[in-house]
Amino acid sequence: MLRVSFAPVLLSSPTLLSKFTHDITGVVMESITLDGKTYKLEDLPSEGKLLARQATATQTHIKKLEARLAIANTAQSSYVDRLRKLATKTA
Repeated sequence: MLRVSFAPVLLSSPTLLSKFTHDITGVVMESITLDGKTYKLEDLPSEGKLLARQATATQTHIKKLEARLAIANTAQSSYVDRLRKLATKTA
C-alpha cells in the first residue's frame, strides 16, 4: 500500500502517502508512507528520493486525468440524455 499526503493539502491513493512542507524555495517533500510504514526522504538514497518524487508526480497526473474523465463522462451522459429525449419525440 502506497499513500501520499500533502501539507496543507491532502492527496492520497490506496498505496502512496507523501508529506510536504513549504520552505523559502517552495514545496519540499518530507516523507513517504509505503504499506503503512513512513520513511523520511532524507534517509533514502538519491534513487529513492527520485522515485518518491516521480511516484507523487504520477499520482498527481492521474488525479488530473481522473477529473478530466469525470467531466467527459458527465458531458457524454448529458448528450445521451438529450439524444434520448429527441429520439423519443420523433418516434
